[in-house]
Amino acid sequence: APSPSPRGALGAGFRGLRIGLDHAYALERTDPGQARAIEAALKVLERQGAVITPVRMPDVSAVTPNWLTLCSVEMAAAHAATYPSRASEYGPYLREFLASGRTVTPKALDDARRYRADLTAKLPALLEAVDVMAGPAGGDPAWPITHALQTGSLPAYHKAWDAAAPRSSEFTMPMDLAGVPAICLPCGFS
Repeated sequence: APSPSPRGALGAGFRGLRIGLDHAYALERTDPGQARAIEAALKVLERQGAVITPVRMPDVSAVTPNWLTLCSVEMAAAHAATYPSRASEYGPYLREFLASGRTVTPKALDDARRYRADLTAKLPALLEAVDVMAGPAGGDPAWPITHALQTGSLPAYHKAWDAAAPRSSEFTMPMDLAGVPAICLPCGFS
């Protein structure tokens, strides 16, 4: 369906805007500084007429492996003309990611596609009850990363990422998989 033009709503302010919040999903086990910043931003919006509406986010506990499966397969297909024939020209991380995409079984790919279809049905249904959802973009403060880690091996990068920001994929990958638009707005410091 065509998207409605936001021009008419730009001057309307926040009165009546329904902001969905799943408190457990968005604020529990999230960096306390980020949680406080989100809550403070929501109070400002509420004072300006927005309505904070409790919602329940679908279970996203399996989002990471399914996202990695689909992304690696799609990337391997997109790079088929140059990988593996020019594998030495890729960095270790991307080379390993492309290699993993080439080894995904048809069943694993089918399972990941089924998961995506289920999530794709659930998120838009949730968004019919509200205008927008509030939550963190990553759940933890930004973490330092070295050039060696960024261009190093896939397992080393994922180990560091999991240690520094264990829930970050829960806040970005669901929207990515389901094709739901997302925007990140700064609302404080942590």
